[in-house]
Amino acid sequence: MDLSWLQTNMRRVQFGLDAWVNPQEFCAMQEDQDKSVFANIMPYMVKLTGYDANGTAVHFASGFMYTTKADLIFTCSHIRNYFDSQQTEQPVAYFKATYASGGAEEDVQILTPPHPLYDLMLLRGNRRPATNFGAEHMATGDTVYVAGFPPESTQVCYSKGMIGSVSPAAMTVNAHADNGWSGGPVVNMRGRLVAVIYRVVGQSIKRPDAMSASRVHDFALLHNFPGLST
Repeated sequence: MDLSWLQTNMRRVQFGLDAWVNPQEFCAMQEDQDKSVFANIMPYMVKLTGYDANGTAVHFASGFMYTTKADLIFTCSHIRNYFDSQQTEQPVAYFKATYASGGAEEDVQILTPPHPLYDLMLLRGNRRPATNFGAEHMATGDTVYVAGFPPESTQVCYSKGMIGSVSPAAMTVNAHADNGWSGGPVVNMRGRLVAVIYRVVGQSIKRPDAMSASRVHDFALLHNFPGLST
């Protein structure tokens, strides 16, 4: 008959060996870790919907609040334009934000002009998070979580993966992402921001490319807004 994990570990300790971890307990601990990270991200998340002059939704993206000092939302700059039925590029007339925590919706104002080096944009609403969204650096192979909103839902979706490669400005992330996730955060196992998704690549299997948190920080300071906290 198989010994229980407790009995097995007692035997191992008697012989001076390290105790083993029950794989079932390890899985449970990992699941708790994932849930903790997701719970940490949720209060910052914002779904963004862009509308044309007729009030038709033409763009869906993700964003996040990041500072207690101002009512600011980070997202990607490329969502400020869309292609109409004639495939002509047009500016989005206005944006609405839907906050993941509480579900409130409001119009938000674009604060920053397009920049050739940063696919980033800051918007102003009337809300701010209870705590700062802290940031950290990452390296190739580190575990990360990505978050975003699918176009048809206001429910935040998540996936877990790892950093594939890192350059001073950007990184590839080996995790699932989908349409509408541009502007969503990439966070580490402590729930701290390491990058922002700026595009999703692939067809049946999609993954995000992301801009590093240091670039996000520099962009905010460039436009005289609060930077990321560390």
